[in-house]
Amino acid sequence: MFKNLEKTSEVFKVNPSDPQYNSLIPFRGQRPQIKDHLNKIKESITEVGSITEYNPIRVDEKGFIHDGQHTYIAHKELNLPFYIMEVPTNWQGMITLNTNQRNWKGWDFANYWDQKGKKPYRNFLNLASMYPFVSCGVLIAIFNKDSSRRACYAVDFRLGKLRKDTMAYAEMILTKLESLKNISKQPPLEAKTHSKQQFQQAMLQAFDNVEFSFFDFKRGLVDTEHELNRLAKQVDMLEEIYRIEKIGKIINDK
Repeated sequence: MFKNLEKTSEVFKVNPSDPQYNSLIPFRGQRPQIKDHLNKIKESITEVGSITEYNPIRVDEKGFIHDGQHTYIAHKELNLPFYIMEVPTNWQGMITLNTNQRNWKGWDFANYWDQKGKKPYRNFLNLASMYPFVSCGVLIAIFNKDSSRRACYAVDFRLGKLRKDTMAYAEMILTKLESLKNISKQPPLEAKTHSKQQFQQAMLQAFDNVEFSFFDFKRGLVDTEHELNRLAKQVDMLEEIYRIEKIGKIINDK
């Protein structure tokens, strides 16, 4: 059916006895090896066989794996042959492929662009390391000076377009969030509550409100009972945050 069409790429079979079998290495920016993902691939290969003949591992002429490192490792551990397709050394398809297949998480994209030398992503990862309670999605929102995890921000983030002018703002917001960890006593603000995206986004919404006083809120959190640990929805948490702030203002005005 396709014999009259132009052939643009070739697929090569690599057997365990071939010298290339053990010589391939992940391209810089690839995500770290994930054991669960690797085990699932091995189970799939064991049950239905390898699909690399039709979905080959992408490798450049220098032996760097641009896509399929877990598949490569799985085949090696099972001592099975696999198929590769050669791609250019500057191949840009890795981001698109892993975005569409949803193989990569936010941190994987951050590591990829950091390895490519994009400074905003180095700043992003540094802040994530300094403030490990924040999720990737919330941190992206903070870098965009927004309280919402909008889809457009996620797309730009995956494409290497993270804003580079908001580092100071992000650090200020994260410092404020961190300061809430141990000040509440009635009851203590639980770690799982503090790390909830709903709580963090509710706080970001409050910060966006020019009439919101973080000083009053912290005072209220110290001196009054709160319901933040039992709430699940962002809208309910925001309402509770404003209630606590009002109590804090009354105490501070005395």
